[in-house]
Amino acid sequence: DQCELVFFGVAKSSIGTGAGRYLMDKALSIAWTHPIERLWVHTCHFDHPNALPFYQRSGFKPYAFMIEVTDDPRLMGV
Repeated sequence: DQCELVFFGVAKSSIGTGAGRYLMDKALSIAWTHPIERLWVHTCHFDHPNALPFYQRSGFKPYAFMIEVTDDPRLMGV
């Protein structure tokens, strides 16, 4: 009954073009067509400084703050 959106983003050259808004709107539309009660999105300090405000404008509300240690997927070529 829950869905998690992970690794959402656009290429640096697409920031400010509306591509992120288009993709988020599409992702939200697809997610909410399923029988879910909660949709999660995670952000971290690797994200663009405007990521959290963007997610909030998309309807997400901060739920928790935590520290997680993991490998940076960009360093692994992902």
